[in-house]
Parts: sequence; structure tokens; C-alpha cells
Amino acid sequence: AASSHSPASSLNDSSASAARTDFSKEEGVDELQRQEDIWTGVPQAYSDETITCYHQHVGGSVHRFKYEVMIESDPAPVVAIARELDLMPNWHKFVSQSCIVENIPSHDGPGGSSFGGIWGYVELWFPWPLANRAMVVKCEVLDVLQETGAILVRLLSGDYDEGKLPTTSE
Repeated sequence: AASSHSPASSLNDSSASAARTDFSKEEGVDELQRQEDIWTGVPQAYSDETITCYHQHVGGSVHRFKYEVMIESDPAPVVAIARELDLMPNWHKFVSQSCIVENIPSHDGPGGSSFGGIWGYVELWFPWPLANRAMVVKCEVLDVLQETGAILVRLLSGDYDEGKLPTTSE
């Protein structure tokens, strides 16, 4: 199972170095359990044979989403999807540009296996009179299959050196 969760304040590590991950297997398992606890008692917003979606209105304009999918596959293609951000304009008609700004190397060590990740830039097209919107994301993929039966994909918004980012089309 692969789960995607909205970022939690405790995960906002935008000051972390983009060159390596500080996300250990133990931290991944703990975070996965903490996230599951947040969703205890929340009813499904949508479910079919391919996906289950959950929604929480946190307050004001803040919403939290959780998606669960079962992917009958080896881990490599799943990880590849998370790392191919630069290909988004080919399949998402509202992404005007995207690129990988920096790779986060994979590693096998005492803290566990990480498939690595990326710092990426995505610009979404908006119709006139609105301007396009851009975001910088950090995506890391952690192997916790033995412990939880899941590959954990951590997706965070974050700060990145503006001098390394592409310019918008506008």
C-alpha cells in the first residue's frame, strides 16, 4: 500500500539540506503511525476498487486529504513515478512547466533504506485574469515494506534557494 498524506507541521523541514535525507526508517514508521492516528474515525469520502479517499476540514481554508491505493507492482515503477516530476507537462494539461531542481541521493544505512527523492518545481496554468502559480516540493521515498507493508512517500512544500529556480513564463 502507498499512502499520500498532507504535510503536517511537524514534517515541515524546509530548512533541511536538500543534498541528503534525514528521514530514517524508524522516523518513517513512527510518522506513518502518527498519520494513521490522525485519521482514526474519519469516514471515507470516496472509495472504489482502485482508490480510497479521505477528507478533513482542519479549519478556515485548510483541508487535509489522504489517499490509499494498492499497487500490484515491484517498488521500482512506483518510485519512478514519484521521481519523474519533470515529465508532468506531458500528462497533466494544467502544468505549464516542471523540473527537478536537485536530486536527493538514495542510501542504505543503519537508519534504513531510502529510495532518495527530489526537490522539484511545478508551475500550474491559471486562466486570465489569474496568474500562474508555482510551488516548490520536496519528495522522499522510504522503504518500510517489512515494517508496515507500505512504501512511504513524503511530500512537503518547502523553501529553496530562489536563484536555482526557473523563471515563470509570465
